Parts: sequence; structure tokens; C-alpha cells
Amino acid sequence: MSLNQLISKNSYPIVFIGSGMSRRYLEEYPGWIGLLEEFWNQLSLDEDFYGVLNEEINTFMKSGKSKEESSFLANCTIATYIEDKYDTAFNKGEIDIPDFKPKDSYDSGISPFRYSISKRFSEYTIIPNMLDEYILWGNFIRKAQIIITTNYDSLIEDTYSYNSNESLKIYIGQEGFFDNTSGSSELFKIHGCQTDPNSIIISDKDYEKFDKNSILISAKILSSLINSPIIFLGYSMTDCNVRRIISDFTSQLPKEDFRISANRIIVIERLKGETKMIEEVIKDKDIGSYTLIKTDDYSEIYRKLAEINQGLSPYEIRRYQDVMKKLIISQGTKGSLDAVLLAPKDLDSLENDIDMNKPIVVAFGDKKHIYVMPDFINYMKDYIFKENGILPTVALSFIAKEPIKARIPFARYINQVSDIDMLELTQQDKDKLKNKIDKYMHSLNKIIDDINQSNKIESDKVWDIWNNEDYQKSKKLEIIIFNIKELDSKELDEFIKEEAFPLLIEVNTDNTSILRSTLRKLFYAYDLLINGELKKFN
Repeated sequence: MSLNQLISKNSYPIVFIGSGMSRRYLEEYPGWIGLLEEFWNQLSLDEDFYGVLNEEINTFMKSGKSKEESSFLANCTIATYIEDKYDTAFNKGEIDIPDFKPKDSYDSGISPFRYSISKRFSEYTIIPNMLDEYILWGNFIRKAQIIITTNYDSLIEDTYSYNSNESLKIYIGQEGFFDNTSGSSELFKIHGCQTDPNSIIISDKDYEKFDKNSILISAKILSSLINSPIIFLGYSMTDCNVRRIISDFTSQLPKEDFRISANRIIVIERLKGETKMIEEVIKDKDIGSYTLIKTDDYSEIYRKLAEINQGLSPYEIRRYQDVMKKLIISQGTKGSLDAVLLAPKDLDSLENDIDMNKPIVVAFGDKKHIYVMPDFINYMKDYIFKENGILPTVALSFIAKEPIKARIPFARYINQVSDIDMLELTQQDKDKLKNKIDKYMHSLNKIIDDINQSNKIESDKVWDIWNNEDYQKSKKLEIIIFNIKELDSKELDEFIKEEAFPLLIEVNTDNTSILRSTLRKLFYAYDLLINGELKKFN
């Protein structure tokens, strides 16, 4: 499956994230061997770390194991050895762990070695020159249906919530695999988490126990595989864990057509120095077929995957499911249902109402009877700041009801519609929407060309224009519109949110204000710049 084919299916993916992603974005982040070497060096052992590691690998290879499996087993053996030596040294007072004493280990039952690992991964710093790509990564993972990781750190859950009100439902270890979970906006940390030292899987005994329950992982994900693609990020295809997981999946798929598994499974692998995306279908005799994408620039991959949009985000889907379940199970038997569920942003207040035993009801039926129509400012705030508190159908109904001459941005909504007649709107709203599109089927270039000649002053600095005290505000806004294609996108976005929108609130009630009209023109031009020209319908 090519990346474009995946996006065209518009299905939220299941994403596996390995340590390669943490190493990509975090300073001084160790891989498995690097972590073992760090702790080996703390013990001041006489033997050379890599010398012992080589001997262990050779021992396993002599028993008939492959190089990859031998390396994996050697790492487990070394980890067990280090844990034994580390815990002994700690208990003898030869190793000091700040804020953790032998009595703490005794009372909590936490191994000093595992406690130290949890502290090692409790803090991190983003690599500065990777910040732009890291932000795009955050946009992508918020489109993941389920995330499964073998990492101990909290980068994924922190990134998911960064600059957002959304959060993941987190399951550590085998948690959740026995439960009937929602299957949306969930993170499974299958090798443990730094917040729970005892959950960390690192030694040979840990992996033996993990392998016994690994079928739970396959069963959990296989049930979602029918409708969702699987993406692997931050793993090497020599990783035994990854190969085992893919093998479990592909063994359950029809053997006669390798394209079936190739269309289900996508592996994104770093190819150092490669700026383009190289896609190929890999036929592996041991694990089946998959699509491999190689690159060293993940930005375009994230942008494409972030385009997947099913109307509600995985987080909103989970929130609806959680609240509905809580409402029906916890409150339905009390006969205390008498309010209305409106839109995604109402979920938090609704859940609080349930906890406080307030009377609640959820209405099912025609949407026109249960959705509240926003006013202009609330619509603009939701649209410009991408709060997603207004459902797209409600937003388009609002647009249809506004005067035909009113310039209001809505390209982001209408450009996702394939057929207006299929929208869940009244026929009157559909007709009005078509008329508005025909009326304002102006290109961004047309808006720029129509700027008053005296205001066609070239500049590529939005704040220089706005801070020019020689011009009135309406003139400065027109100069910004004239130069909108040349302005720095980040500075323009800041201006729109920090200056233009507050000014719109200030002048919104004055229907005769030239400034109000010019601001509407600015927001309309900004919409076309960011979301593309209005989609034309037959």
C-alpha cells in the first residue's frame, strides 16, 4: 500500500512506535545496548562490556540461533547479569541512588536496577533542530487509532497532549489486553513504563513471561486489522519483537495473495541522508509481505498521514464511548436523565455532571433537533483556533444561514465534501450553501487583485506593516492581504490569532465599520491561503 493509497482509505491507523523515534527526537537517548552499557560502566566491572556481549552472542549462534535472535538473547542475558550485580552493589552501599534507599526497595518491592532505569527515562530534552518535525509527528500520532510501544519513556503521551486538550488512555504491561477497551486513542506500553519500575521488561525472565502473553497483543490488534492499517515507526526489521508481531498477523491472513499483507502493514525505516520517500513491497519468507518506506525526512510522511479525517478524532470517539457507557451504566438505572448531549466540547462538562449526580439525558434522532447553532464569533473562534468544538455539519448549516454576501471562512469544511447533496442538511440549507459557493468562488489572486491600488504596497513582514503608525488599521489590513502570499506563515498565524481576531470581536457589532468588512476579507483570504480555493461543485 502506498502512502497515498492509505490516506485515500481514510482509516485511522494502528501505530507501533519503537526506541528509534525517541532516539530521533531526544538528546542522549540510549538504545537497548547503550542503556546496558551505561549501567555496566556504573558497576566498574573488570570485564569489557562488548567483549562479554560478543561471547554471549557467539554462544547462542553456536547453538543454531540466527544472528538477530542471538543478539536479542544475549542482551537479555546481559541485562539479567547487570541487574543481579547492580542490586547487590546497591544493597552493600557501593552504589547510591538519590532519594532511594535499601529500606525504600524493601518497602516497595522495587528492584534498585529498575528504579534507576525509571529515573533514567523520567526526563528528556527535545533535540532543537528536530523541533519542526517533532511537532508534525505530534499531529500524526493524534490520528492514530491505537498506539503500541516498547519504549519506557513518556514522549508519546506527552507529545499527544502537547498544545492540545486531548490525552491518551494508557495501559502498562498486559493491562487492557484482557479488557473490552474502546479501541480509540489508546496507548499500550507493552514493555512497561518509567512511571512503574516493576513493569519494565528487560531481563531474560521478563521476556519469557512476555512471550507467554504475546498472543494477547496479536489477538487485540488482529481484531482491529480488518479496517485499519498498521504502521511501524522507530524499529529495525531485524528486531525480533517486530518480526514476531508481523509474523503473528500475516499468519492469519490469506496466503494466496502477498498484496493483502503488504496493504495492511507499512514499515517506515530511516535511510540516513535520503530526503525523498522510497517505497517498495518486501516479500519476506519468514514473516510475509509488507510495504517498506525508507527516508531520512519524515515531515512529508507526517503531513500526509495527518490528512486522515473521519469527522471525529480518535480521542473524541473514545470520549463519546466512555461518557455514553458511564452515563447508561451508572445513571440509567437511577431514572435521572433529563439534559442533552450537544457536541465534542461538551463532553468534559457532561462527565462532571454525571459524577455530581446531576440529571442527564442523551438525545438520539435527527441532528437538527439536538445541535445548537453557534453565533459568528463562536464560529470564527472555533474555526481559526481549530478547537473542533463545532461539528462540520453544524458549521456548514451555520454558513448556509448567514447572509449570502457575508464573507466567512469555510474552505476547510467544504473542501472535505464530495457531494453537497449527501450532507445531512435541509434542502434549503444545501441550496443556500451552493449559492454562497457560487457567489464567492473567487480565487485568492482575485481578492489580492481587487485591493485598492493605493494599498498595494509590497512587504514581507506582517508586524512591520501592522506597527506602521503612518497608516490606519483598515489600510494596514489591506496591505497585509495584498502581501499575504509572501508573509512568513508562522508570523501571519500569530497575527491572525493575537491581533486580528481580538479586533474582530471589538468591531463585530458595528455593521457600518469599514474595519469590520476588511477584517472579514482578511480572514477569508487567510482561509483560502491555508485550506485552498473553495471546491467547485457541478
